[in-house]
Amino acid sequence: MIKRNEEIIDHTLNSITDIKRAQASPFLYGRAMERMKQQLPAPVYYTGKVVIQFALAAILLVSLNLVSVRLLKSQHKPQQLSEEAELQRMAQEYFGFENNNTY
Repeated sequence: MIKRNEEIIDHTLNSITDIKRAQASPFLYGRAMERMKQQLPAPVYYTGKVVIQFALAAILLVSLNLVSVRLLKSQHKPQQLSEEAELQRMAQEYFGFENNNTY
């Protein structure tokens, strides 16, 4: 049994020594390159008019966003209440009555 396994191993190792490099057709590289060229799409060139229109659209979009942010910030200014007014507001909100006690 062991001798049989050694014969199989030797046969496998000897078969590796007889391996040769595969020979390709001399025209294989040329055909492959031609096929790759056929599959490539033509490059797209943009005219100056298209580039200017895109730039103007981007500038308009950014400026509209800045204006809307500025308007939202100006509408939601928090009121500055004094400490007394803040205590009055909390008392009214939590206890349902106005705290008239002054210390």
